Amino acid sequence: TSPILKWDDASKTELRTVLNLITTEFGGKVNVTCGTHIHVGNFCNMQSRDLFNKSSSFQRNYGYFEQCVFDRLVSPSRRGNGNHYCQSCDTSSISGRYYKINTQNIFGFGTIENRQHQGTLEAKKILSWMELNGKYILAFFKDASRFSDHGMSMRTFFQTIGLSEETQQFFFSRDSALH
Repeated sequence: TSPILKWDDASKTELRTVLNLITTEFGGKVNVTCGTHIHVGNFCNMQSRDLFNKSSSFQRNYGYFEQCVFDRLVSPSRRGNGNHYCQSCDTSSISGRYYKINTQNIFGFGTIENRQHQGTLEAKKILSWMELNGKYILAFFKDASRFSDHGMSMRTFFQTIGLSEETQQFFFSRDSALH
């Protein structure tokens, strides 16, 4: 568990330093039982009813893009409904914390948790996943109507959320390597 990180150069450097320490000094490794969970939040200014409605709507919307975007970017053990700890959001009833998007922390910690990514000690993977999720959540909460086309391509999805060109290229390479 890391401390709260901001999306700034100091936090990115801190993350890289800690990951390097874990791997070089302590011989840290990951396996299929590990997951990388991220929390995105700062929803202090929203009224609780709006926050509940938006976060629930976001969780369902994530389900629409699961197969065409998110499942394509993670290892097979974290796709579809194959993992008990990160179940698909592409279902009619979502309750409990063990979904790829967990909104149960929204009122306690003020965060939306993404549980989908496999365990990793690679900074590039974590930082890219953080950017993808952070920009998606920000764009969705600003204007959810931009995500009504559930058939949009991965490229269009990335452009809709304003993902950096560098991170887009990383994910296109990752998608190609995984499929």
